[in-house]
Amino acid sequence: MPSLSIIINFAALLATASAVSKPGYNTVNLRVEGKTKTLWEGPIYSGPRNITTAEARSEGYGPEPCDGTLPQGFTHPPAGNTCLAALDAASKLKPFTYDGGFDGEFDDFYIDTIGVDAPEDPSTAPNGNVEFGWGLLWNYQPPTYGLQWTLSGCQQKVVPGDTVLWAWIPARNERPTDSNFLKVSPATLNVKQYATGTVTVTDGRTGKAVQGAVVDGVTTGTDGKATITFHHKGFQQYKATRTGDVRSNVLSVTVT
Repeated sequence: MPSLSIIINFAALLATASAVSKPGYNTVNLRVEGKTKTLWEGPIYSGPRNITTAEARSEGYGPEPCDGTLPQGFTHPPAGNTCLAALDAASKLKPFTYDGGFDGEFDDFYIDTIGVDAPEDPSTAPNGNVEFGWGLLWNYQPPTYGLQWTLSGCQQKVVPGDTVLWAWIPARNERPTDSNFLKVSPATLNVKQYATGTVTVTDGRTGKAVQGAVVDGVTTGTDGKATITFHHKGFQQYKATRTGDVRSNVLSVTVT
């Protein structure tokens, strides 16, 4: 049986397939990895829009353009799809909520809450060590525009096929770069019952093999590989996990 329940939103697939193309709109691969579960994984059709949040409204900001035209104060037309636009579109289909304030200098939102995962109170955190919180990767790299992990959701334009990852990043001395962003490949396997399949777990940002990640109870070696025996017929899904790292994309296995 699968070791983890994975969310794949088939409504999103249908919405993506049936959407009528609009200027600046396209389909990207969105993944939202919370503290304990995946909130979204799959394609999402989205494009330029105005966005507001409860926190931004409380600061006196109304709906703000989220279309990649104002990276760090410089005009950058035409309006297009962005990382935060993708999150906003998914939040309306799932649905889940998100929140964060607005930074007028960067013309962008800093997202500090998605779903139930919100900033911790330093007074109640173990040893006062607060987790870094939500961060953004674009094709497994810090976005080009904005302020890398945080103030970049409306700055970074995306094109069809891009991967957008919003992740709850564990802090190690408040340095998110110390964490691996796990990536499992191949992402699909087709095997016979009782046969084995081998996958490789790497850090998506660097491509380096990750030792000690667990996939369906099997731990990766120094080469990042895990060889798994599949005992049960049917469609199964797994993720690679390792303490302190962001869980991987989904591994989908068909056992016949």
